[in-house]
Amino acid sequence: MWWLFPPDKLGRVKDENGELVFDVRHLEGEGGAMKVLQEEGEIIFIPSGWHHQVVNLDFCISINHNFFASPTLPHIYRALCVSQDRVEDSIADVKDIIIERLGAKDDQWEKEWFQEVQNLLQMDAGWGWRGFWETIMKNLKCPPAVNAPIVSRRNEWIGGVIKQYKQRREWVVLDTVRTIVEDIESWLV
Repeated sequence: MWWLFPPDKLGRVKDENGELVFDVRHLEGEGGAMKVLQEEGEIIFIPSGWHHQVVNLDFCISINHNFFASPTLPHIYRALCVSQDRVEDSIADVKDIIIERLGAKDDQWEKEWFQEVQNLLQMDAGWGWRGFWETIMKNLKCPPAVNAPIVSRRNEWIGGVIKQYKQRREWVVLDTVRTIVEDIESWLV
């Protein structure tokens, strides 16, 4: 059984802290979800930006393929920024411990802090900055054979996100990620 929520209904499935509720069945009217019963052999497509929850009513094997189209890249970028901010806020006390242990004079504490945040972001969001940029790089090197966006538009979306990322502190601190982004930039010319 699937519960699907279009982007304009997402507020109905968040708690007072802005976190998604664990089980929408406990919400009044199930949060206004569209309910879909998936039968054997059927597939379900979840549009970009739609939240969903699923409960298996019988033994099954789930095969998932997540993707995003180039036009949604700015939205995906913003969502990852929000996820990172949430992770940072949730472990703010750890930042103080790292600074106390390593001192605030050089950037070593910052490297450790951002690496810790990236590890948790990977667990929370399914990827961190490295995975995000590696996905873009992979798609630049091996673009889809059909339905690829016009190169100038693709470059505009990617370039816009790179410009925003360069304003973040991670651009300076996460050396390996910066190298990937610089490689991406070389493909955009």
